[in-house]
Amino acid sequence: MQKPFTTNRIKQTLKKISNSVEHNKESTNLLKLAEEKINKNDVDTALELLKKSLSIDPSNPYVYYLISKYI
Repeated sequence: MQKPFTTNRIKQTLKKISNSVEHNKESTNLLKLAEEKINKNDVDTALELLKKSLSIDPSNPYVYYLISKYI
């Protein structure tokens, strides 16, 4: 009987999950910084931070919200 998952497959999956969590943290930090810059009327810096966040997580709707609302 064959096992459904090999040890390597489990390790690869866990690594992907870990990387995803790290990317999410980085994206969240960039969004917080962008909001701070927006509140200080530093729109150019905020836009750069939002672009970086978007490159990390293009499926995050909050990035698009901030871009459309404040930029």
